[in-house]
Amino acid sequence: LAPLGLMAYFSEAYYKSAALILPIAYRMFDDTVKKNVPGFDWSPQEQQELEMYKYKMLVLWVVSTIGVLLCMVIIIPQFFDFNDKRGNPSHLCIVHRRLGWLVFFVMALFVVSMCLAVLWAWVGGGAASRSFHEHFAAAEKEEIFLTELEESFDCTNDDDKEVPDEHRCWQNVSISFVHDFWLDLLLYIYIAGNILAFLAIPFFNRSKLV
Repeated sequence: LAPLGLMAYFSEAYYKSAALILPIAYRMFDDTVKKNVPGFDWSPQEQQELEMYKYKMLVLWVVSTIGVLLCMVIIIPQFFDFNDKRGNPSHLCIVHRRLGWLVFFVMALFVVSMCLAVLWAWVGGGAASRSFHEHFAAAEKEEIFLTELEESFDCTNDDDKEVPDEHRCWQNVSISFVHDFWLDLLLYIYIAGNILAFLAIPFFNRSKLV
């Protein structure tokens, strides 16, 4: 439950950051193209890749949030004892086998859906992040675009605000797109964790089934 909660939190943060930054960045990139800056290339295909990255984070956020709610609904009854036909206390899914199988198939469907969402984010997610940083670093940063970014991140530096680090906005921009290392780690941990959990099911249920 905790890993799903962390996944929901970070994917929400990455999605919202992308939704804030990308519209401004697109105008910045288009403006740079109009100025014929040497070595700067920006195409509709690259914009589509960044848009797809944003929607991947949205899907990951939605699916992981559903997973958190689903796990809460399934896990909470396991803290209570239910009597079987012989009057012996046991878990709900052991007492009601049909319900147990239903829960199993629902969780299996979620695990597959979550795996597909993670895999979809992993495929091309790191490349999209690198593409954004490369274009952002090379783009002409007009004052109007910088002001919009500062206002979006609420880090405008003026006489009425004390900003301890003048580079805070740019740090926010730099960490707003997930690094491919973390996508690799997320995929490997998710797959390995579910394999271990599946293999552990007979061990944890052995005493209940005897």
